Amino acid sequence: MRGKNGIPNNAYIPLEIEPDGLLKMDVDQPVWQDANIADFPNGNVPDWLADESVCTNIHVAQEIINCKQDLL
Repeated sequence: MRGKNGIPNNAYIPLEIEPDGLLKMDVDQPVWQDANIADFPNGNVPDWLADESVCTNIHVAQEIINCKQDLL
C-alpha cells in the first residue's frame, strides 16, 4: 500500500490483525497497538512500533531477563 494511491512511502501502516486470537486478552496481541501518526512528533514512528524485528527482539530480551531472574 505504501507509495500507492497517495500514501507516502514512509507512512506508518499498523500490523495486520489476524482473526486467530483476536478475542484473547493477551496484551501482546496487535489489536492493542492503537497508534496514530499524530501521536508521534514530526511523524517519526518509533522503531519498536514500526519495525517488527525490533518488537520481536524486545520480547526476546525480556524473556532472557525473566529467565535470568528465575534462576536467581
